[in-house]
Amino acid sequence: MIVQDLKIGYWMCTLTSFGRLTIPMYITGILNDNTIYLDFDDNEGDWWEVDIKDIAPIRITKDILKEFGFKQELHTETPTFKVPHTTIESYIVAVDDECTSWWLTNSCNGTNTNKEIGNKTFQYLHELQEVFYQKFNKLLLINT
Repeated sequence: MIVQDLKIGYWMCTLTSFGRLTIPMYITGILNDNTIYLDFDDNEGDWWEVDIKDIAPIRITKDILKEFGFKQELHTETPTFKVPHTTIESYIVAVDDECTSWWLTNSCNGTNTNKEIGNKTFQYLHELQEVFYQKFNKLLLINT
């Protein structure tokens, strides 16, 4: 990853010295020297300060979506989740049944979408946040 790909509010994990991922945290600060500040909801302590090389994207899975408050639509051909906490009605739809990648649409059945932006597929939570911003010109703030 490079600093230019990141924005305040994007969700990431950090890599521990053992190569494991930490809990998901959102970016609260970005410095030009590749220092990233991270925090999580209800944290009463200091922010985490990490180098950009020590952060990792969060792969979108059904479990991750549910953890972040996305609601699965039950009567759709492929897995579809309503994007929470926004006044813009929008959904993310799995490209296939294995949920290897997703795309963003503003209708549950996927017929009412901007083909230029709506057909961009993504695999990671911060990519969803970027596509949402490109499509609606609004930040997608996700709460746990």
